[in-house]
Amino acid sequence: MRQLNAIQAIEPHWLLLIALVMAAAMLFLSAHLSGWSGLARHHKVTTSIEGERFRFATARMGRSPNIGVSYRNCLCITVGASGIAVSLVGGGRFGCPPLLLPWTGIESVTEERHHLVRYTVISLRGSRTRLMVAPPEGPRVAEACARFRPVAQR
Repeated sequence: MRQLNAIQAIEPHWLLLIALVMAAAMLFLSAHLSGWSGLARHHKVTTSIEGERFRFATARMGRSPNIGVSYRNCLCITVGASGIAVSLVGGGRFGCPPLLLPWTGIESVTEERHHLVRYTVISLRGSRTRLMVAPPEGPRVAEACARFRPVAQR
């Protein structure tokens, strides 16, 4: 009689369930490490905003360039009159609800170079979490911010 190892002994539907639970746990953990969940407490939004939309954008979110989470080609960033909206494309929203960063809460929109890449960095008032948008969307997001951001908020 053939012996089964631990993986072979588990039914396939249990493996699928374990994989889904692990994926959800990773999304939840990344939301906390990036600072997304902290921003969601104050900036969660349920409606979309009008403005210039950048789909499948790449950005890093965290407290510093080296500590945070990289969202590669999975963000939708909209820059409009009310601020900057950030959401995940598709269904990967567990722990990462859509955000609206109002112009009054944005401290600065600057450009920084890290590891030979120029990022557009969005810093928030009262938060150490920063959104670093990578090229090619980064410069276009900065241009849209310059057009939409009220002069009094610059």
